[in-house]
Amino acid sequence: MLKVKSVSKSYHRRKVLFECSFTCEPYQIMGIFGHNGCGKSTLFRIICGIIKPDSGAVIVEKDKVGYMPEQRSLLIDLTLTQQAKMLGKLRNLNETQTELSLQEMINTFGFGEMASKPIKTLSKGNQQKAQLILSMIHRPKVLILDEPFNGLDYLSQIELSRWIRIYAQKGNSVLISSHQLEHMDGLCDEILILDHGKTIKQGHLQSLREQHQQYSVKVNADSNWKDFNFAYESLSAVDSWIEVRFTTLNQAKRAVGIFLKDKSVQSIHLEMVALSELIQVCEH
Repeated sequence: MLKVKSVSKSYHRRKVLFECSFTCEPYQIMGIFGHNGCGKSTLFRIICGIIKPDSGAVIVEKDKVGYMPEQRSLLIDLTLTQQAKMLGKLRNLNETQTELSLQEMINTFGFGEMASKPIKTLSKGNQQKAQLILSMIHRPKVLILDEPFNGLDYLSQIELSRWIRIYAQKGNSVLISSHQLEHMDGLCDEILILDHGKTIKQGHLQSLREQHQQYSVKVNADSNWKDFNFAYESLSAVDSWIEVRFTTLNQAKRAVGIFLKDKSVQSIHLEMVALSELIQVCEH
């Protein structure tokens, strides 16, 4: 488990974190969101013990933390296997422990023969996978991933999302920052939103959705949207597609019922507020 208590940090008299507090429990995936420069990377480095906070405290077993930074920190002339052995020694693992952990990760990510090739000969996507493997060589209980989807193709991104869920389900805690919100939407249990170092919103994702609830009904219809009579929050029309937003589920259900009676309606989609929209609402 990870606890961050009122952590603050300044650089050259400029405050980049303001009394940040949260808890990330075992089995939990927490998404950290915010614009570039909002303090995410500083927060991650403080948790890892790379830098010290000016005030506050981080409660975690430092040797149980794994960190994959946004910027690659690989020794490109060495192979994955060589670097894993070096990191294993730094993490006080014996050769057998390192070998077993490395082989498990290689099998998980389909790395195979690439583990014996110099990092500089690998594609950007495989270099990203190598960095992830190295961050986990000691089987951390708290895993911090800063922009892990960068450099991965779409199928690899989906596979990584699936693997992160499995890793959390084994009793581990995962902190993850990413601008790939389509993957984060179905991944995070908890979220924390930073703005210029200040926490502007945090909590369980589903609870926050309910607090800022909107339902979107998308309809492909030939009829004029003005023919439909119901109360709504907002409405937009592009070609034959109509998107109507509601603040309550009952309103949305009523609209769906009306749409279903119209023979010109070809398809209907009922959606909850997306993570990207939720973040925008919280930031404003």
